[in-house]
Amino acid sequence: MPRRKAASPVIPERFPLSAAYCEQLALCIGHEQLPRDCAAELGELLNCHLQSERVLRTQKSKTTAGNVVAAIDKVRSAVQELIALDSGIDADTRRDLKPTADAFLAATEARLNELSGTSRVYPHKELLLMTCPLLQRIFEKHALRGFNTRGNLRRFALLALKAADIATPSVDEEHLDRLDKLLDAELHPG
Repeated sequence: MPRRKAASPVIPERFPLSAAYCEQLALCIGHEQLPRDCAAELGELLNCHLQSERVLRTQKSKTTAGNVVAAIDKVRSAVQELIALDSGIDADTRRDLKPTADAFLAATEARLNELSGTSRVYPHKELLLMTCPLLQRIFEKHALRGFNTRGNLRRFALLALKAADIATPSVDEEHLDRLDKLLDAELHPG
């Protein structure tokens, strides 16, 4: 008799915002209580962010640009050794492999050149670059006239991020500049 697989744990579709955070968020947008659709949008956005972070933490491969370059160099050396005149392979095999090997070596060289100009990617920051502009849109959609200010937007975003333990920076000018850059980031589809 086949064994049944254990059910996977159910992950909620929304992050549950505490009453205290809902109250503080509501004040930022000029409401006495956080509108239900605003809370739902925030909960879904924060949940998506947290699920993406969870995936990043569980990835087996923590590939860095240095590891990629080292792997490409290793394979490139092996291919060069294989097609070298003194490699010990017969002339027919060398003649058949050489065009493919040369194309491969050219492709690896192009990729190494491309990687050399690439700056380091910080996955947590990349997630914030996707989440913060959406926080700004939620804020703008729900903020009452007179409450749609940069200061309230900053407070709203920081409170939302703190509610889900995504970011807990101390509030000073340096962090506000960083937060502004994240909020003003361009939304990318996908």
